[in-house]
Amino acid sequence: MIIVTSIVGVLGMVILPIVLGFWLTRKFKLSWKLFFAGAATFIASQILHIPILYGLTALFKNGTLPNPPEAWAAIFNAVLLGLAAGIFEETARWVLYKFILKNNRTWNEGVLVGAGHGGNSHRDSWHFHLDPNGRHAQRGSVRAGDPGRTGGTCETTG
Repeated sequence: MIIVTSIVGVLGMVILPIVLGFWLTRKFKLSWKLFFAGAATFIASQILHIPILYGLTALFKNGTLPNPPEAWAAIFNAVLLGLAAGIFEETARWVLYKFILKNNRTWNEGVLVGAGHGGNSHRDSWHFHLDPNGRHAQRGSVRAGDPGRTGGTCETTG
């Protein structure tokens, strides 16, 4: 059964963003360039985001940065990851609108750019469905450490 649900999940994560792009470009009568600009913005944000997470992990592992208490590790990681994602992705979107899409300011254009960005982010997580044992975390995400494996540190799992 896990294979069936994994296939459905992967197909949905890959196909649904593309279907949404088709629907929105036709509904709003806008260019695909906006959808692809949003998708490219997500990729650009990850070019710096992932190495920074690796660097932070190294600093926690080698003791340069103090590890949070084990009871707070999950909350610490949630806040850290949320802020890091927000900083990098919002900065990338700001650069996109400030320097590339200077004249695209309507609601419909923003929705199409957001669909490309979010669709690419959604598509990028398809691998989570392929490995129910958690080995999927090879992409540079930081997670709360397992005391048996990491000594309770925050760890980049890739």
